[in-house]
Formats: sequence, C-alpha cells, structure tokens
Amino acid sequence: MNFHFDSKDALLAATLQHLADKQRDLWISKARRPDVGPAAKLQAIVDAQFHPKVCNRRKLSVWFAFFGESRHRESYRRMSEAVDMERQIMTADLCSVIIAARGYRDISPGEVSRMLEGLFDGLWLNILMYPDVFDRQTARDHVTSYLSLCFPEDFPRMAQAQDEVS
Repeated sequence: MNFHFDSKDALLAATLQHLADKQRDLWISKARRPDVGPAAKLQAIVDAQFHPKVCNRRKLSVWFAFFGESRHRESYRRMSEAVDMERQIMTADLCSVIIAARGYRDISPGEVSRMLEGLFDGLWLNILMYPDVFDRQTARDHVTSYLSLCFPEDFPRMAQAQDEVS
C-alpha cells in the first residue's frame, strides 16, 4: 500500500470515495433512465440506500467511522457531501415532478428530500446499533411508508397498508 498511496490519509480518502461510488452506482443508472417514472426513480434511490452491497454491518461501520472523522477531516466531509448533495438534489427534483403531476398541495420537495437524508442516516445507525430490531428490509419499508404519506397516489401499497393498520 505504501507504493500505491502517498499517505494513510490518501488510502482512507480512496476508501471513502470507493464506498461513495458504489452507493451512487446502485441508483444513478435507474434514476437517469427516461423510461422510468419519477416514483420508480425515487424508489430506486431508497432501494439503493438499503441494498446489501451498501447496507451491511461491515460497511455501515466504515461509513460511521468516516462520519466521526469528518469533523476533523475536511476532505472526508467534501467527498461524502458531494454524493449526498447529488442524491438530495435528485430526490428533490423527483419530488417536484411528482408534486406537479399529481397536484399535491402543502408539500415541499426540499423538505421531503432533507427528511429522506435524515431517515437514511438514522436508519443506517439503527441497523448498526440494533441489529436484532432493525434490518435493511424494515428500514426500506419505513422510508417507503414515509413516501406513501407524502405521495399516496404514487406509493399506494404502503399507504393502503397504513390504512389497514389504523
């Protein structure tokens, strides 16, 4: 490794970039397809966040180690922020399209997008900390359930399941 990387920081930065690229690759191709509707693209982003290639205890441990160091390492923060912001902008854009197409009122695409980011990070932490209670599928379903509350016509299955429970 000493011959390939100039320093330990360079190795760690490459590791973080690799993790971020793998995560991004899972959703970006579907989210950019013109033949896929906005709700399906939004679901693809959600699915990617909880895909086994990204969301497993080993990788989540690495992600949270980087999150802890980002306060002290500007380069880590910039790398993860770039991927997070790209996803956040894309989810806000998709929400805007859904809102305009369906005429949803009193819902902000930016607020939904920021809430999704918080759900992703929070559920990742719960999966890491409480593996007996939280798993990838449950976390994914929680996020999809939130989307069904925001966009019941576009995520009806989860909205219908919520009605049956109430």
